[in-house]
Amino acid sequence: MQLVNSGNITIINNTIFDFVRTGINTQTVGNITIKNNWIISINSRRIQAQGYADNEVGIYMCALRPLDNCPNVSIVNNMVAGINGTSVDSVGYVVLAHKCGEEGT
Repeated sequence: MQLVNSGNITIINNTIFDFVRTGINTQTVGNITIKNNWIISINSRRIQAQGYADNEVGIYMCALRPLDNCPNVSIVNNMVAGINGTSVDSVGYVVLAHKCGEEGT
């Protein structure tokens, strides 16, 4: 599932199963809530290129591009399991650092 240049979206109580590369990927979004979801079995694209590898990620929240602007995002009580990657960058969550708890961040 990919959300780009989007806002005012709630993703709640879903099962995301057997996706390739990412379960949920967001870029330049605002007012997004991702809550109570299961993200299971994220797989590699199985491409081969010298010096290149994909990231396999359960939830990729505004971290693909440096300094991506994503105000008011919330990731609460989600479960990620089965990241079946072929690279060293196979993780459950990737989230851009920001100031927590302040209005608008």
